[in-house]
Amino acid sequence: MSYAALYLSDIAMLWWQPILVAFPEPSIRNDWGEFVDQLNTYFGKPDLAQASKCALCVLKMQDYQHVNKYKIEFSEHATHTGWNNAAL
Repeated sequence: MSYAALYLSDIAMLWWQPILVAFPEPSIRNDWGEFVDQLNTYFGKPDLAQASKCALCVLKMQDYQHVNKYKIEFSEHATHTGWNNAAL
C-alpha cells in the first residue's frame, strides 16, 4: 500500500495523509482491496457508463495512429456502455 500511495498526488494525497498518521491503524493501510475500493469511491468516474458513451461519441482515429490503437480504445469504452453489438 505504501508503495502505491507514493504515486498519489494532489487531492488524493491530501485524502491519504491523515490515514498514515491515524491511530489506531485503519484497516485500509493493510488491505489492498479496501484501498482500491476507497480510491474508486472517492476519485473514480462517477458514472462510468455515461463517460464511456461520451468517449465513444468523440473517438476518432488520428491520421498518424495505427488502427489497433483505435480498436483498443473503442473496446475499452464499449464494454462499459451496456450497448448491444448493433448499437456499437
